[in-house]
Amino acid sequence: MLNIKTTILTITACYTSFSCSPESDQRIKNEKGNYSITKLANWDYKLKNRSTMIEQTSNFDSLEVTGSILIAPADSELSLEDTFDAIQRDLPNSLQDFQKINEGSTEINGRQTKWLKLSYTLYDFKYISLRYYLKLSEKKAVMIDCSSINGTFEYFEEDFNKMAFSLRVEK
Repeated sequence: MLNIKTTILTITACYTSFSCSPESDQRIKNEKGNYSITKLANWDYKLKNRSTMIEQTSNFDSLEVTGSILIAPADSELSLEDTFDAIQRDLPNSLQDFQKINEGSTEINGRQTKWLKLSYTLYDFKYISLRYYLKLSEKKAVMIDCSSINGTFEYFEEDFNKMAFSLRVEK
């Protein structure tokens, strides 16, 4: 039999924190964005309109560091190649100390995907970011931005890729 006090305490804890982070992986569906992604255990998430933010704060060399994944859909009637090219042209103007590290192509759940690994400075900290770009439909694209402070990216990279490659288009 359920204990009413325990149930109320659990519900209150879920609503007062960033999100409930179960001990196991969880598929998160963003209804407004028409996609879902698997959030790994011990990562927190927040849905906001069509976007999803997944974060984990960990101790790294006695510092608290955060790895984050931002899934951000956008309206785009351009092809994947044209979208990717336009973004690359704009990045030096929008990110301080932008440097391209590498780029390539892959597939996420059968969808052609372009990726870009880059570095930039924000609030005097150097960040490393791995961004995946793919089309959700003819008129919608999505960016999956996996980032953390330089020197900690490798700590989060395996989890970043597991979650990014779990993205599915939902109807």
